Amino acid sequence: MGTTAPTRKASSPPRAAASHAAQPEPVRESPKGDLGISALWVPTFAGAAMAAYSPKAGMAVGCATLVSSVIWKKGWMWWFVGCVILIVALLSYSNKRQGSENETTQTG
Repeated sequence: MGTTAPTRKASSPPRAAASHAAQPEPVRESPKGDLGISALWVPTFAGAAMAAYSPKAGMAVGCATLVSSVIWKKGWMWWFVGCVILIVALLSYSNKRQGSENETTQTG
């Protein structure tokens, strides 16, 4: 009546971990067109300044930015840029229009 102890398989070191440690990490390169969100501040401020100076041109640029972001399937950041430019242009246009209406009512 021999009782045998349960046999345990000898555990070998995990090969995947050993082979993974021997391989160098791949270098992650970003595509040339991907500059990040910080690069979009320049077109946002430039477009907003142009929209404040010339509201009709700002509306055209804002709409063009939105249309191009749809056609070329850009990310949400380009939608943000187009919306900011368009909103500033609309507010500036409304402000200039109200200012010209006030001048005509005061003189007449």
